[in-house]
Amino acid sequence: MMNHPAPHYINEHQSDMRGIKDGWYAMEKDGNLVSGPFSSREDCVRSNTRSEGIVTLAECNQLANVTSPAAASSSR
Repeated sequence: MMNHPAPHYINEHQSDMRGIKDGWYAMEKDGNLVSGPFSSREDCVRSNTRSEGIVTLAECNQLANVTSPAAASSSR
């Protein structure tokens, strides 16, 4: 199986630890951020679909362990 990037939300706390802006990023299975930040999950998926030409929303949903901004905020 190929290692397609999947959308992942980096919240404010995580972004401070990584020294990046919060938002949606394309993340490989090994945790490397490939692109971003994007303002929405849809923009992230759309960008990866264009750049890879083969990543579908269904594939992203299967590969992603996505934390929504609302869920991330409620854990504070």
